Amino acid sequence: MPQIRPITDLRNMNEISEICHAKKEPVFITKNGYGNLVVMSMETYESMLETAETDAAISEAEYAQGGTLHDARSAFDSLREVNRIFFTYYAKQDKFVERLICEPSYRSFCNKLHAATLQHNLNRHNPYADFGPEIQGMINTFLVVSSLELYRQWIADGKKLPLEEVIELTGKLLDEGISGLSDHN
Repeated sequence: MPQIRPITDLRNMNEISEICHAKKEPVFITKNGYGNLVVMSMETYESMLETAETDAAISEAEYAQGGTLHDARSAFDSLREVNRIFFTYYAKQDKFVERLICEPSYRSFCNKLHAATLQHNLNRHNPYADFGPEIQGMINTFLVVSSLELYRQWIADGKKLPLEEVIELTGKLLDEGISGLSDHN
């Protein structure tokens, strides 16, 4: 269960530090009932940085090799490969990363982390540059939310579908939408 504490608890940083190290997860600090700070151990922070760097590598998989931009169709063609990398990577992670992505109280933070990682990569290499900023925003939101929610559903279902089947199904959904499943049994 995530730790959520009022800002007044920061008066006892030793206790907060012990919680962060023992649970190996962030402690969420509220101010006037709203989220204000996140406190975590260096180990947790470094793990999250590693995850963010991996996310960056996943995002870069959909970009051109050598830094050249693809046209919009090429960018969409690579969704299946990005999806494969995403699911393969996260399927190998420990329970902490799984909780970070799936636990309802972490979802907002996780979504923002993934969106920030994607935006960081888009600032370097943007395969959607031919689209206006509003369309780019919709594409980015679609990619972040779709990937994370599909992963969350797979976890909620107890990973009953084999990973390769999940990758094929989610790749098809991302690439072709629901209409691509008309021939699916």
